[in-house]
Amino acid sequence: MPHFPLPNTQRIPGQDQIDLDHKQDILITPCVMEGRPGFWILPVFKGTWNPNPAGHFPNQIIEISLVEEFPNIAPGFDGFFS
Repeated sequence: MPHFPLPNTQRIPGQDQIDLDHKQDILITPCVMEGRPGFWILPVFKGTWNPNPAGHFPNQIIEISLVEEFPNIAPGFDGFFS
């Protein structure tokens, strides 16, 4: 698990109801997973780099949004990114 902030990490202000309820922003970090470009999405508490435990970071579960789908792989896949 990388340490934040990374040079290419951007902070997006929380906008939906979950973000408002949890007082969080979203860190977006470009990544590559099995050769496919995507973004690592990590909720953090506003004004900090501290991950929100509800975002699964402490359990080493990460959320990645990819440009295209992986064939024959369901959501929840345990993979690696670089």
